[in-house]
Amino acid sequence: MTEHDFEQRLASRLREHSDRGLRPYDAFEVAQSAMASRGRGRMMARRQRSVVPMWLRSAVLAGVLVVLLVAAAFAGGLIRLPTVTVLPTPTSTISAEQSPTPTLPLPSTLPPTLPPTPSPSADASPSADPSASPDGSPSPSPSPSPSPEPSPTASPTPATGWREIEDFPAGRRVSLVDVAHGRAGFVVVGRGGSGGRSWFSADGATWTRSGDTAFPGGAKVVAKGGRFYAISSTGVWRSANGLNWTALTTSPGLGFVNDVTVENGVMIAVGTDDGFDEAMIWTSADGVTWTSIGAPEGPSELTHVAARGGDMVVIGDGLGGHGRKLFFQAAHTNRWQEIDPFGEDQDGRLVDLASNGRGFVAVGYWDDWDSGRRWGVAVSSIDGSNWTRSIVGDRDGLVFDQVTVLPGGRYLAIASVRGYAVAECRPSACIFLHEEAFSYLSSDGTSWAEGPQIYVRDEDSPEEIGDMVEHPRAIAAGSRGVVILDDWADGDHVFWAPPETF
Repeated sequence: MTEHDFEQRLASRLREHSDRGLRPYDAFEVAQSAMASRGRGRMMARRQRSVVPMWLRSAVLAGVLVVLLVAAAFAGGLIRLPTVTVLPTPTSTISAEQSPTPTLPLPSTLPPTLPPTPSPSADASPSADPSASPDGSPSPSPSPSPSPEPSPTASPTPATGWREIEDFPAGRRVSLVDVAHGRAGFVVVGRGGSGGRSWFSADGATWTRSGDTAFPGGAKVVAKGGRFYAISSTGVWRSANGLNWTALTTSPGLGFVNDVTVENGVMIAVGTDDGFDEAMIWTSADGVTWTSIGAPEGPSELTHVAARGGDMVVIGDGLGGHGRKLFFQAAHTNRWQEIDPFGEDQDGRLVDLASNGRGFVAVGYWDDWDSGRRWGVAVSSIDGSNWTRSIVGDRDGLVFDQVTVLPGGRYLAIASVRGYAVAECRPSACIFLHEEAFSYLSSDGTSWAEGPQIYVRDEDSPEEIGDMVEHPRAIAAGSRGVVILDDWADGDHVFWAPPETF
């Protein structure tokens, strides 16, 4: 390359590097170095070709040709290598006992005397709408169309869970009052209507209505000695099959009866006198003769009773309202011990009571004024004198409504969360009641585990609404399962769960 040619190519490279944004001086340095290095590379190549002998270059070319031929033979399938079998590497088997997987114990209940500490995301409840926006407010529905007259609906349940008895033979004018389980099966008693006021089921799933129109119903019902007893202030009736009833007395001398239990063959009823001024306890062995025994002083009404041997526990009212206090009387004594499970500076209520023969459990709710939240609560005792309070569940607004005892001694509690929702209707706003019902299980009344959900429903709400905390139900458990009587705005509903559910 002549000097003139080199300068022309250098100028061409300089223009190329300048077009790429390099400064003139930098472009000149880069272009000059590139031209020089390119020239040195070509010169070194010529020197190497002149040094390498001709016979060596011929040998290299021949070797490359052989390699190409062999590769072509493999590709065409003319040459095949033998198949190599890889044997599995032996591994040692380690049993679970030699290398156990560590497990950590899980907490079975919350602290008995303190509510659970809300987590940073405590505002997000487990049942929150998944379509809610990140700031916690619900996302608007793309096409809201609330019905002006929504009908109550219950969610479907599996075969081994809760299900509604949709064909329960009762009309809208009938009000179901109480349910009991005995040797023959389940019996429900009610009031109103033009037909019989009792229903019987051997298994809890299929029901028959009584044809006995003389039975007035409207009573508390218990099972004793293979028979059913319906007890009220207007009379006591007895039945062997839950369908045909015999009047034992029409003047039992009872006031208003709230609850009845049976212990050692004796029926124990609690309530208040005719004027709703004084708490009352009555006992009877035959349903005909009733004796008033000493009730605790102070409360004007007793709402629930449970007994174990000669020990007795009742729920009564206090200065804070109904269900504020427990009263315990030991066997062979006439002294009542007053128990306040909430304290003077806290608010709550106990709404049901049961005994499994080993201890006592009362359930209800507790309002935590510090956090502004409502918790489901259970208080339990072995001896009747010393009680432990347990906060159950992690749902804000959870209220325990009923408790009963399953065969084998486990406790079954029914709880619900209730709230109101407002939707635009025509021609005015409508208020709907939203409710979810749950079941909880415990062997000692202190540690509880959530069982199958019972239902989720929405219904019309009356115009005047208040703090509708509790949901009165009736419940009975036995070897054939559990039956619940539930009162909704459109009438009564019956739910049943087979024994394998629990």
